[in-house]
Amino acid sequence: MNHRLPTWLGVALAVFSVLSTCVIIHAQSRENASPPKFSIIDVGVLPGGTDAYAFGLNNHGDVSGRSAVVTGNGRNRTITTFTFLYKSGKLLSLGAPTKDQASLGFAVNDSDQVAATGIDKGFESPYTVSLRANGKRDWLALPNHGKAPGYSLAYGVNDRGSLVGTVDGQGAALWTKTKSGYQIKVLPGKKSAVAMAVDERNDAVGYDPTGHSTLWLAGGSELSLTSLDGTDSEALSVAAGTKKLLVGGASKLPSGVTVATLWTVEPKGKRWTVRSVIGLGVPTGYKSSEVESVNAAGEAVGYAWRQNALTAVVWTGGQAYTLDPLLSKRGGWALTRAQAVNDKGQIAGWGTVKGEIRPFLLTPKG
Repeated sequence: MNHRLPTWLGVALAVFSVLSTCVIIHAQSRENASPPKFSIIDVGVLPGGTDAYAFGLNNHGDVSGRSAVVTGNGRNRTITTFTFLYKSGKLLSLGAPTKDQASLGFAVNDSDQVAATGIDKGFESPYTVSLRANGKRDWLALPNHGKAPGYSLAYGVNDRGSLVGTVDGQGAALWTKTKSGYQIKVLPGKKSAVAMAVDERNDAVGYDPTGHSTLWLAGGSELSLTSLDGTDSEALSVAAGTKKLLVGGASKLPSGVTVATLWTVEPKGKRWTVRSVIGLGVPTGYKSSEVESVNAAGEAVGYAWRQNALTAVVWTGGQAYTLDPLLSKRGGWALTRAQAVNDKGQIAGWGTVKGEIRPFLLTPKG
C-alpha cells in the first residue's frame, strides 16, 4: 500500500465517516477495558550482525526472522542476511540454502519449520527450512513449476507444514505436503497476487497490487474481501477460530488514510460468507494503521504511522494501544512494528534500542 498521508483534516473526516460503527463497537467495551502489560526480551542479532527483524512467532514463543551479517574485511567487506530462529533463549542462525548467498525468514510453525526465501544474485526462490534435534539445518526448495530464477517467495506456514507465497509470473501459491514431497497449487487470481498467510484448515489469504484481497478457502472456493468502503484492501493474516475465520489486514480509503481492518468469515449452510468488516481504529496521535497478524481470540497486532513516525500497536478488548507504554520496563525501547501474535498473546516484531534495530518478544504479564 501507498503510505503517503493526506492532510490532518482529510484524515479526521475519513476516520469519522467510515469508522462510526467501529467507534460504537469500541465504546461498548471502553468501561471495562484495561491495558495489558508486557515484559520484553531483546532477541538480538547473529554474530557479526548489524540489525535484525522478527517476522514469525509460534505458540512456544519461538521467533523467526532475518539478521544482517557483515562478512569479510576492507574491500572484501560485504553485508548479507541470514534466517534466524530464536528458541529457548538462544538465537540460532539457519544460514541460507547451499546455492544461495542470503536468505529471509518469515513465519514459523509449532514444529519450528520456517517459511523462507533464498536469494542469489538478486533473484529469490521459495524454501522451507527446519532445525533438526542434532542441529542440522534442512533447507528444502519448494516447486515453482520450473520457473527460471525470478521473484518467488514463501511467506506463511501452518502446523500441517503447508506453505503459501507467490511464484513469479504465476500468482499466489499454496504448497502442501505429500508422501513424495511438496506439490504446488497456483491459486485463482491475478498473476501478480501473493498469498501471505495460511491457517490450520489450509485457508489462505492475500492480495494483489490492484487492492483486491482474497480468502482462498480450503474446500476450493474463494471469497473477495472488500475494504471498509468497498475499494482497496490488503489481507495479511488469517486465524481459524471456533466456527469462524478471522482475517486481519487494512483498508485504504479514497482520502489516502489506511485503517486496520478485521474481517469475520462464518459458515452459512454449506457456504462461507463474510459476516462483518470492522475498522479497528487508529491510536491517538497517528493517522493510519495496519494489522499484520491476528490470533484465534481476535487479538491483532501491527503498526500505526504518521508523517516520519511508526509505532507498534496491539488491538485488544475493543481498543487500539501503542505498545511502548505497555512495557513493564521500557529500557529505552521504541517499538516500531508488531509482526506476529500467538494464541498465548505473545507478540514479536522489531524496534530500536540504544540506536540499533532489534527484534523483540513480548509476553503478557499476569
